[in-house]
Amino acid sequence: MPTLKKFQNQRLKKREITESKKKSQEIYNTDRWKKLRKAKLMLNPVCEICGKELATQVHHKDSFLKYENLLKRKEVAYNFDNLQSLCEWCHIRLHRDERKKNI
Repeated sequence: MPTLKKFQNQRLKKREITESKKKSQEIYNTDRWKKLRKAKLMLNPVCEICGKELATQVHHKDSFLKYENLLKRKEVAYNFDNLQSLCEWCHIRLHRDERKKNI
């Protein structure tokens, strides 16, 4: 039978996900990000991990979400050198591997 603590932990995780989503949307919904993303994909159109597939996604090597300070978060998010052009599969695999490390 689930315990009260388990339900509290689930609610906490949902709240963290919601806050994280909100922080990411503050960046991803900007014209600045859209232009930066487009420029990165134009400059590096092939996946920087596998080198075979067309890159359709842009990944932050250093996640801007870990920074509480808004100025620092934006500095990291909009840093061209912090970006990687990736194919969808490599991007999924990269995030999956990062999650496994954090467990």
